[in-house]
Formats: sequence, C-alpha cells, structure tokens
Amino acid sequence: MKQEKRHKLQLHYEILCAIEEDMMQNDKVRPTRTQHSSRLFYDKMMNHFDELEGKRMIYRDRGLITITSKGRKFTEQYNELINLAENVGLWGLQKKKITSFTGSECVFSQSRTFGVLFWILW
Repeated sequence: MKQEKRHKLQLHYEILCAIEEDMMQNDKVRPTRTQHSSRLFYDKMMNHFDELEGKRMIYRDRGLITITSKGRKFTEQYNELINLAENVGLWGLQKKKITSFTGSECVFSQSRTFGVLFWILW
C-alpha cells in the first residue's frame, strides 16, 4: 500500500503524538517505538527530532525522549486547526484519535491538502 505524502508539520504532529502516547504506556520513551508509530525511516525521524529539539518541543537525554509543554501546546493548536477546517467544511479527514498523556486528543489525519490549508489559515 502506498503511503500518502505528509506535510512537515503533520509529521511533527504525528511524532509528538506518538511520544505522548508512549508516555501514557511507559515511563520511558525510546526512539524506535516512536519511529514505528510515526511510520518514518530512522534517519528521517532523527532529523525531525533534531528540529523538534531545536524548537524546544522535545527534550532528549541519554536516548530517552520527553515532550515539553511547548510540544503539547503545538499538538493542541494543530488539533484546533484541524477542527476548524472540518467545522467550516473545507474537507473531511480520515482520522485515528488517541488520547494523549495530557488528556487531550491527538488526531492522526491523512490529507494531501493539509499543507495548502495550513498556509492559507496560518
């Protein structure tokens, strides 16, 4: 099955949600589990980790990953953006909801139009 291309922000969102989901189940979050959840090659995921860490959305220490309050805020704002797009009828998304570590819902969406929509609304 061919995987749809994902926008960079969508990838960051999915990585952050995977970290939050793993934090609910385990005290320690390791990169390999996040890799499987976000469906990325390891080297690509590590590049995203570097960027997320540079933006202070995650914290890495001795091979373990933690999401920061800024990362949680990003997932909340991303969810609000997706909900806004759905409420105004811009498109319907196929979704998989996961309740995150903070109790908010992370929505994994699959839409090719997300990148265009994000830049229009942002």
